[in-house]
Amino acid sequence: MSRKVVIIVLALAFLSGSGAYIYSGYNDKSAPGDGSDDDKDFTLPKITKTHEAKNVASVKIDYESIPEVIAKIDGVPVSKESYVRALAGFERNMKKIGKPINQQMLDKLKGSIIENIINTETLARQARKDGIIIDSSKVEERLASMKGNFPDEKHFDQALAGLGLTRDQLKKEIAKTMSVQALLRRKILDAIAITDEQVRDYYDLNQLEFETEEKVHCAHILLKFDKNATDEEKAKVKVKIEGILEKIKQGSDFGELARANSKDKRSAEKGGDLGELSRRQLIPEVAEVAFTLEPGEVSGIVESRFGYHILKVFKRIPQGITPFEKAREKIKQRLKSKQAQSKIREYVDNLRKEMNVVKLI
Repeated sequence: MSRKVVIIVLALAFLSGSGAYIYSGYNDKSAPGDGSDDDKDFTLPKITKTHEAKNVASVKIDYESIPEVIAKIDGVPVSKESYVRALAGFERNMKKIGKPINQQMLDKLKGSIIENIINTETLARQARKDGIIIDSSKVEERLASMKGNFPDEKHFDQALAGLGLTRDQLKKEIAKTMSVQALLRRKILDAIAITDEQVRDYYDLNQLEFETEEKVHCAHILLKFDKNATDEEKAKVKVKIEGILEKIKQGSDFGELARANSKDKRSAEKGGDLGELSRRQLIPEVAEVAFTLEPGEVSGIVESRFGYHILKVFKRIPQGITPFEKAREKIKQRLKSKQAQSKIREYVDNLRKEMNVVKLI
């Protein structure tokens, strides 16, 4: 399953069980001056350190003890359906990655899911009170957009089944999410205005955030071999990539050869272009060579755990400070996000008081 499809599956999971993600578009935690793109093949993923105690006893989720009603909003019961679905999805994912669930993790998750569901249901109820109705055609458009990221209808339905959702249930969740988004835009988001002065002040007072690493704009051609490949199998792949390198030396176009031969499909579509990347964003073997090449220069054959690469560098970008004009829009979104989250939190808290929200679990 491609990375893009995995992201869509996660989006479906969020829709089916947790309303906190209705506002994820404004929850940008990247540094405004970063400019990095972590969704590239053959770049190193970010590593997040965890501080979980070792040898913590694993626990099972006791679904039988979950009450039928987990909360009441304006006296109206909130059923356990979404809560159970979210827990089950989490449990399935943990099994897939072979990681046990400990009590501390489970307690934190439960609290988060319940809060998310209550907040979403509270906002959805207010949206109905305000007469916000999402046209069915808009729901179908959103559904079609989701389906379009799967190879076919069968894979889409398999993803839904894995989440315990039917298409009708998904449509209802989509409509609910869209109505909440519309409510938040009307009540809060459209009223938030960030001035140029605020943006400039942030830039001037947070210069460390805008320091940029040395980068290279590079492309590659990759021929893969299996991690368990024999020397003979690797030799066959190497002979083929040596032939491609010889064509480049004879004047053949690097981009065309990448499109025709590279097994990195995402970059191959762009003539092998990987974009502008820092040393830490590239796998070590590739970075070591890429940062020695001059603009226009093509490497020899580079071996990595993915296979054999041929690299081409288009330009070198020295370490420096991101210019204000380039950082302006990201800063504005960061400030808008911060204001929005604060205002939404306050708005939801007030709604919960007005609607006499009661948690029953």
